[in-house]
Amino acid sequence: MAGEGRVLVRYSGTEPKLRLLVEAARDEDVQRGLAQLECAARTDLAVVD
Repeated sequence: MAGEGRVLVRYSGTEPKLRLLVEAARDEDVQRGLAQLECAARTDLAVVD
């Protein structure tokens, strides 16, 4: 985010879920960041839909 936002990735403590949080001033940056994180998580964790 280059100092323009915040990213948090963590496993849920109560559910079998990976939680992704992206905060930024522009909605486009949030959506792009979430899409990149989701893609990376699915690839690294070998998630199949």
